Amino acid sequence: MTAQSIPADHGRARAVDVIGSLATLLSLVVLVVLYSGAAYFRQSATEINLGRVVTNPVHPRYLYLAILIFTLFAVFQPNGALRRKKIPGQFLWACAIFAIFMTAQVFMQAQSDFFWFSYHLEFMVMIPCYIVLLGSASNPELIFKVLRWIVVFESLFYGFLFVEPRAFPLFTPYFGRVSGMWGNPNVAAIFIAASVPLIAIGLKPSRRAFVYMITLLGVLATLSRGGLVIWTVMFILSLFFRSRTATAADRAERTLYLAGGGLAALVGTVLANINVMGWLASVSTGKVTRLSTTRDFSTSERLYVLKLGWSKFMENPIFGNGVGYTMRWDYASASTHNMFLLVLAEQGAIGFLILMFWILSFLSFPGVSGIWAIGFFCSSGIFSHNMFEGEYAIIFALYFLGAYAEKDLEARQALAAA
Repeated sequence: MTAQSIPADHGRARAVDVIGSLATLLSLVVLVVLYSGAAYFRQSATEINLGRVVTNPVHPRYLYLAILIFTLFAVFQPNGALRRKKIPGQFLWACAIFAIFMTAQVFMQAQSDFFWFSYHLEFMVMIPCYIVLLGSASNPELIFKVLRWIVVFESLFYGFLFVEPRAFPLFTPYFGRVSGMWGNPNVAAIFIAASVPLIAIGLKPSRRAFVYMITLLGVLATLSRGGLVIWTVMFILSLFFRSRTATAADRAERTLYLAGGGLAALVGTVLANINVMGWLASVSTGKVTRLSTTRDFSTSERLYVLKLGWSKFMENPIFGNGVGYTMRWDYASASTHNMFLLVLAEQGAIGFLILMFWILSFLSFPGVSGIWAIGFFCSSGIFSHNMFEGEYAIIFALYFLGAYAEKDLEARQALAAA
């Protein structure tokens, strides 16, 4: 082939391949380092019941910066993978409106906290960046395989730590509860539960049942009641909302799980009348009774901060008290522990309307991924201190990519069958 016969866009095609490969590599690094919690290990002040302090030199914002740089390049030089995806414009506008409103609060309301504002802004910026990064990846199937292995390994590891919490005290710093590398058992449970519809993509019913069971084990090991609710919601959404067309096998699988759920409810009723929690307490030194009662300090504290948050909202019902206010208010132990009330107290009624628009804008995601995102945010938001932090952004972007990955898989299977 002579130089004259080489297509003019040959160099561009090679550049596109490089972009796709780089996006795949960076996405895998994000999963291994960020989704697993490794970058957040010992970054917080959770030194409870830990005799020695272990520091982590890798800060997650190093990766955030790398992702931001890649995004700026990919936006002006998009590859074929990104061009084939419909970027959710309505969602991007919702993120921008929310970011502008919070920025205005910082300058106009004295009770705003710039430190927490930076976390909120980081979250709103990182979701679009993650969407561009994952959308540019040339091998999304590999991304979900790695995610599946990470979640399955963590779930099994959490199960081991539940039985032997003293084996690795670095991963059970929160009063003996399993926390993994997150340092917080509730966050550890959230990331496992959030992945349920994602790691089930492309699996046969028997393997889906396996990952459902393993992730439930991982969530239960953390003793997170909120995590258990989130897992239940995401399991139901994974079962009934899939991007591909439902088959007879899918309908049979749903019927089987519904029957199993009814049986589990019946068995649970029986177990509630015997001392099953006493047996579990003999197996683990953790506070197993958390899963069987709401009469503890954690529950009473959450009810108190909910009432306090509502009273603070009523003091400034239109514009709120300022971004980050509930993180520095007169009750230092905890924030509202509820994202909806947090927004009411901090951003007021106007901010709450923006939040509703932001949640509904997930419906601009492809396929059923928007429903996954809404289900995840609403179920986790009623338990979380603050969902507007950078670590949670990757979850929503994975939902965006998951819809395309499932459709591509269905197309390949149809082609193979033909």
